[in-house]
Amino acid sequence: MLADRHLFETGSVAPEWAKRNRAELVRSRPNFIVDGLALYNPRLGIETYAGLRPWLADYERVGSTPHTMVYRRAAR
Repeated sequence: MLADRHLFETGSVAPEWAKRNRAELVRSRPNFIVDGLALYNPRLGIETYAGLRPWLADYERVGSTPHTMVYRRAAR
């Protein structure tokens, strides 16, 4: 999402770019994920993307701030 569109809109201005970024996220397997959109626009939360759900199953929500949700890769 560019600028403040995420507060009101859910559609991407560059869908192919967003798709590539999600694919890179899945390949990178970060230790932590900080979701800074879900609390502003729940329809854009990382948990809402069907294509990310199997990958996100390896993560657990471990905390939050007033503006973010924090996930950590689960020890398995």
